[in-house]
Amino acid sequence: MLFRVEEAAKGGGVGPGELLGMSMSETQRQLRSRIGGLSMVARNGADNANLRAARQGFLARFLGGIDPSLPEHERLERAEVAKRMYMTQLSLKSSLARARKRRRDGGESPLNGG
Repeated sequence: MLFRVEEAAKGGGVGPGELLGMSMSETQRQLRSRIGGLSMVARNGADNANLRAARQGFLARFLGGIDPSLPEHERLERAEVAKRMYMTQLSLKSSLARARKRRRDGGESPLNGG
């Protein structure tokens, strides 16, 4: 079977009947969402208006915390650093949550030598 963007946009080649009445795991929902996002980029390109607006809105969140008296290029640079810091904090929180879950479930944790 050949890959077709139209099928991917409808759930990755999974028929609607296969999704109805089924509860999907978190991983399956994430995969379905990723397929939808990738199919949008495949159809419209990576620099389409939807993504541009979302990126600008996300960056604006960080620009709000930067001193407005700074030159624009300095504000943008600092906003990008603040965004990277935020993403790194999320990564650490995620890692710690996974370690707690492994300990709770009785598995070994990389934080305690496992």
